[in-house]
Amino acid sequence: MHICDLVVNSVEYLKCNGFTENQLTELHHFSLIGKQERYASLLKYFSVHKNLQSNNQKVADRINYVAEQHKLKSGNFSQLIKQALLKWPLNEKSTKIKSNEKSNDTGASKNVVSSNSSGIYIVTLNNKLAILNSSHKCMTG
Repeated sequence: MHICDLVVNSVEYLKCNGFTENQLTELHHFSLIGKQERYASLLKYFSVHKNLQSNNQKVADRINYVAEQHKLKSGNFSQLIKQALLKWPLNEKSTKIKSNEKSNDTGASKNVVSSNSSGIYIVTLNNKLAILNSSHKCMTG
């Protein structure tokens, strides 16, 4: 089965099982620029077979992962969204969201690479990558 067909099936499954368009938006790289994703636009885009580029391949992977894991009862939608975003992080190039800040106490450079409404932030601090949750607790080692 073509990846686009898998996404269409996954999107239809998610919609039928109460997955909201806000949750769908969290899985899409456009969430970082405040654009709402709609079922209709995703179904239209993925209804045509195509070779997926980096960002859309990641969207497909996230959607398919959440649907498959939900079928396996591996967690609720909120948990599965967070897992998908950890496995396939949102891409900063597609979002153009980047800020450089200097902390007052250490002078360390902090770059916010990406964040979305799920409360996960991907940041670099002194050239080290960290994934933080909304309370700024590190989720990676």
